[in-house]
Amino acid sequence: MSLANETMATVTAAHRSYTAYIDLNEASTRYLNAIGPENAFTYNLNPADNTHLNVPGSALFGAIVAELVTQKFDDLKKLGYLRVDGKLKRDIDHGIYYWP
Repeated sequence: MSLANETMATVTAAHRSYTAYIDLNEASTRYLNAIGPENAFTYNLNPADNTHLNVPGSALFGAIVAELVTQKFDDLKKLGYLRVDGKLKRDIDHGIYYWP
């Protein structure tokens, strides 16, 4: 399943409203492709559910969102509102499978 149309519509809406946006679809797809489907599926809430995340998946995707937000709004990180575990960030940045 591709979210290309939804992503394009979101980016277009952000541009038209002069709003900052993050591309979670691109970042998460890049990471999941790097770790492969077998590892990616371990983040599913249950084997038949490709939408909802288990606790490790929530931590992982939460970290991806936090990093993307800090790239757009550095003050949130400086003020201490957003923080990502260093090992988790390195694993995401290098496409290494993360399991807490």
